[in-house]
Amino acid sequence: MTSQQLDTSKELEDRQRGSQVLVCPIITDTTGRDDIVVLIKKKSPDWQIGMLNLPGGKADFRVESPWNAALRELREDTGLEIENIIHVGTMRPSESLKIWCYAGRIDIHTALAAQNVETDEEVICLKIRDALQHPKLLNNLRYLIPLSLVKLDNFTEAR
Repeated sequence: MTSQQLDTSKELEDRQRGSQVLVCPIITDTTGRDDIVVLIKKKSPDWQIGMLNLPGGKADFRVESPWNAALRELREDTGLEIENIIHVGTMRPSESLKIWCYAGRIDIHTALAAQNVETDEEVICLKIRDALQHPKLLNNLRYLIPLSLVKLDNFTEAR
């Protein structure tokens, strides 16, 4: 059995068990200037109120793949439409939570326009260096954002 088959079997097992999944897309600048990350100011759950997080949310793997969930959550949270996202990693902070993390690049003007889109959450675009130092940024993003940028750069160089 190949590792891909093992991953697929594990994914099916997770679907059957009903694991909760949060999908986190990251959007950055392609203009050659400072990269920008699109964040949302959380209104829920209680422990995240007022904090800055990446766009994302729950996925129902009975009806969608993690990749499709990432695209849907990005659109719902920010109004952004993007298809060139890559999987940068999967975290399992607990037995009941599995987080698929995605990253993608989008033109800065498109990302900034997301600040004018009406969504349930407030969309905030920050230079990455400012985001990483922001006191309201969720702590796990201080390593997830730089990791995603490295993965994006490696993916771009490999193409």
